[in-house]
Amino acid sequence: MGVYQLKQAKSYIKEHLAEDGQYELMLCREKPDLIKVQVRSQHVASKVYNLWIEYSNGLTPISGWYCQYPLAARSIWMSPSGTITVISGTSQSLECQVKGGNPLVTLTWRCKGSEVVGVNLSKDSLSASRLIVPVDQTYNGKECVCTATNSTTTIGEKTVVFDVIYAPTDKLMMSPSGNKDIGAGDSVTLDCHVRGGNPIATLTWRCKGALRTGKNLTSTDTARSTLTVTVDKTYNGHMCACIATQQTNPGREIGRKTVEFNVIYAPTDKLMMSPSGNKDIGAGDSVTLDCHVRGGNPIATLTWRCKGALRTGKNMTSTDTARSTLTVRVDKTYNGHMCACIATQQTNPGREIGRKTVEFNVIYAPLATNIYLLPSGTETVTNGTTQRLECQLKGGNPLATLTWRCKESPRIGVNLTTSNLSASRLTFTVDETYHGQQCVCTATYSKTTIGTKTVVFNVLYAPVINLNTSKVILSEDSPSAPTQVFADCKGFGSAEVSWLAGDNGGHTQSFQVLYQTDGNVYKYPDIVTENDSDDYVLTVENLAEQSLYIFTILAFNNVGNVTSTDLGKCTVHGEVSPNKQTAIFSASVAMLCIGILALLLTIGVIAIFVKRKDAIL
Repeated sequence: MGVYQLKQAKSYIKEHLAEDGQYELMLCREKPDLIKVQVRSQHVASKVYNLWIEYSNGLTPISGWYCQYPLAARSIWMSPSGTITVISGTSQSLECQVKGGNPLVTLTWRCKGSEVVGVNLSKDSLSASRLIVPVDQTYNGKECVCTATNSTTTIGEKTVVFDVIYAPTDKLMMSPSGNKDIGAGDSVTLDCHVRGGNPIATLTWRCKGALRTGKNLTSTDTARSTLTVTVDKTYNGHMCACIATQQTNPGREIGRKTVEFNVIYAPTDKLMMSPSGNKDIGAGDSVTLDCHVRGGNPIATLTWRCKGALRTGKNMTSTDTARSTLTVRVDKTYNGHMCACIATQQTNPGREIGRKTVEFNVIYAPLATNIYLLPSGTETVTNGTTQRLECQLKGGNPLATLTWRCKESPRIGVNLTTSNLSASRLTFTVDETYHGQQCVCTATYSKTTIGTKTVVFNVLYAPVINLNTSKVILSEDSPSAPTQVFADCKGFGSAEVSWLAGDNGGHTQSFQVLYQTDGNVYKYPDIVTENDSDDYVLTVENLAEQSLYIFTILAFNNVGNVTSTDLGKCTVHGEVSPNKQTAIFSASVAMLCIGILALLLTIGVIAIFVKRKDAIL
């Protein structure tokens, strides 16, 4: 269309308006996108031509037209035309035809605003051209136009607009993807997106093979979807997948991204150990401890501790069960102690998820050499005194049983047993029938005697006096009892004991001082051997201060012994400390000074009295 036509358009249009200013056009019932209008000839006023216009709502509203004007009475046909959907990467064949006319019209092509050359297929009374278009995504929304011209006049056009289907420009992305460590019960939000493409890709989700519905966040040029998953242990080793589909590959995926879950969860079963609780076992025996726990991811780690110390077990872990065994050779040091199997796992880092223990009750006998008796051996005692014996045996499980026999007869002691010590006390009054007799403490374990301890009594008792003859009846050749026993506690913490020796019975005799202060009789360790004198003196030291002591003398020779019936008594003095000595000295000096002053005062008073008396006379 030239400048001339544009200038005439205004007046030319007025010629086609009705009196009411309306423009009449006709619609086609069979083809809604086709209208018909009538135009008058510029040269013959009575001549009217029909014009058909094909239109659409696309980028190019007029897609074709036909006019009955003799020079343009040609129908432009194009296939395809209008808006067509084409997949990027394919070639599209366009054909344009116009029938009639002389000479035939010229057909030209323009695509995306640029002139392109088609293949001329004109023959006889048909103008025809074919254009092969290699379509890519740059054609999306663009058009190709076939234009028919006669000489220099355009008599018609046909247009095709491309809706190009092309894949997204970027790769499908998902976060997180690959392998994902996650605790059972935790939630994770998966984000999947892909940019570009026409139309925008469709994203779908599958978890453990089942369809899941995500949250659509698609924008103008980017397909995006998120999916929040709360993970439990059934997800372990399974995946969630984001799948992209699009019309460039109908019925097939154009992209897939996955995340595989490594679900951290605690074992399904409780920790078990055999044996557990309390275990009776003999010292020297061995026991194999078996500890296991099934399930969990990862499998639990099992460690051993015995008596508080780490021990190394034998690992027997399988696919779904953590298992460990530990063989322990038990001795008596295990008694009352435990071995523990401890389970740890990533669900509770740094802490135990389970613990099982076995406490050993180790059966072992005590050592016979550990029997202790006080006193033991030969014990010298005085007739009529109370004797206390204590027997102990340390160790053993269970503890040993202690029994008493005195003068071949069973006796019952007082049980003093504690947690790891068997103990018994026997208290009785000694008379002369115990002389030369013994008391025995016997230890039995599991009905077997494991040891004994014995004490033999040397009983000191007075001789028998015949009241008719006043004659002392002595054992033949035994010494006579010492007499004139005297004790003087003049020292600090000591006493001087003296006595007169009796007849020695024809054998050299010796003497030993016996003393008592708390109801028990003690022997002073120093022995005095007979000499030419009958008078003997011995200083007994290391005595308790401020205590009353009673002394007797034991005389003995190779035949026998006898104890004096005479007794010596005294109270032992305490040693005076230097401070106390100083105080006593100071007090003495003070008393002396007071005495002198009193004497001088008395003399003065007497002198005054005498003078007054002389004056009166």
